[in-house]
Amino acid sequence: MLSFFHPYPKYLQIADILRNRILTQMQPGDRLPPEVNLSVDFGVSRETIRQALEPLEKEGLISRTRGRGSFVAKRPESRQTKKLTGMVEDFKALRLKTHAKLLQKEIVKADEEVSRYLKVEKDVLIVRIDRLRFLDEKPLTYHVAFLPADIGHRVLQEDLEFTSIVDVLANKFRFAFEEDQQIVEAETADVRLAEHLGVSIGSPLLLMRRVYITEGERPIAYFKSYYRADRYMYTVKLRQPDAARRMGERSKRRTRASRPL
Repeated sequence: MLSFFHPYPKYLQIADILRNRILTQMQPGDRLPPEVNLSVDFGVSRETIRQALEPLEKEGLISRTRGRGSFVAKRPESRQTKKLTGMVEDFKALRLKTHAKLLQKEIVKADEEVSRYLKVEKDVLIVRIDRLRFLDEKPLTYHVAFLPADIGHRVLQEDLEFTSIVDVLANKFRFAFEEDQQIVEAETADVRLAEHLGVSIGSPLLLMRRVYITEGERPIAYFKSYYRADRYMYTVKLRQPDAARRMGERSKRRTRASRPL
């Protein structure tokens, strides 16, 4: 029976395991074990298994047919997308309900770090927005946004407790993002972060920096998000396309060779 990482929802952990099996061990058309078998294997209810299968179906990895079961779907040539999302959209994709508490919004001078990421002069006036985001009514991340003054003043007029700054920039103000840059590093909680996140001073945190750049190559938002390390897991899947294709071809040859005449 699987030993679960407690703060991370079980169905998402199961979905990660099944996704890895599908991508590395199975071929299009292969049938997944029945829900009842999976529930026994993972030691969870069938409802939890159904929850785990839903994101896999939405991702196009499996197809589900009533009375027949779940099957590995035909994989598209490329799963890459140019759509850039924000933190709230990322949580929605995982079906996690969050909300934010606005802590402060102010006009400040850009320090050396912020000026480097936003490509503005040091000490120029910018907008800073601090929010605390909750998951299941418990603090998850301390989020700091830095925006150029001309854009930040407009964002300040929005309700930022239940909406994403990225969503406001993209859908209301119609900014087209060409790219973003994301940096993930380890950090420890200082007095301010410890107080807001409900952890001890010096507790490990995951710091995620993110910069959004428009088609005109102008950085219009720089975010720093401090996640509680005991409540957040960051996963990156790496695959060499050519190697994966060769592995799939070898697997198909082995499957054909093992079939009885």
